[in-house]
Amino acid sequence: DTLILSYTKAGGTTETETLSSKTLTSKTISSLSAGSSYNIKLQTKVTKNSQAYTQDVSLNQYTRPNAVTNIKVERNSTYPNSQLDISWTKPSEASGVCIFYSTGTDLSKADGGDFVTNKTSSTIKYLTPGTKYNFWVVSYAGAAPDYSDIQKGTSLNTTTPATYASCYTKPKEITNPAVTATTTTSA
Repeated sequence: DTLILSYTKAGGTTETETLSSKTLTSKTISSLSAGSSYNIKLQTKVTKNSQAYTQDVSLNQYTRPNAVTNIKVERNSTYPNSQLDISWTKPSEASGVCIFYSTGTDLSKADGGDFVTNKTSSTIKYLTPGTKYNFWVVSYAGAAPDYSDIQKGTSLNTTTPATYASCYTKPKEITNPAVTATTTTSA
């Protein structure tokens, strides 16, 4: 029994490797390009009673892209109490990014899931004044993955871990302050 593994980068050449099927249950393919689409094919060749049988299984899969860099979060100049501006540098091989935000530090419980494809910045609105927000920016290759897969770290075509940054929204201004006189007496 023989397994033949082949993989082809979109528009590239095919690499082929013959594997022993008696003990093999998984195989790591290394030296692949980040954020690239590959057609992966596994062919089983079995000889039984002098007859050769083959069965093919194939799939198309993107490799993980590189992580975003230069992530920066700042108060929005027009609405600093309730909006934050976030910017980043997207890796060239990524199809887009997904932005999550939370007042906590756990990506799996974060809000958002805003997919951005052809931009390198976004404004997050309707935030609570005077609150620290944590942001995660995840690059992806190919079609946009499910939010929950990104948050759990199980998406195969996204960066892991996500790039992370924090910022506070501006507190509300104090309105109508009042001063109350207090006197103390000593005994």
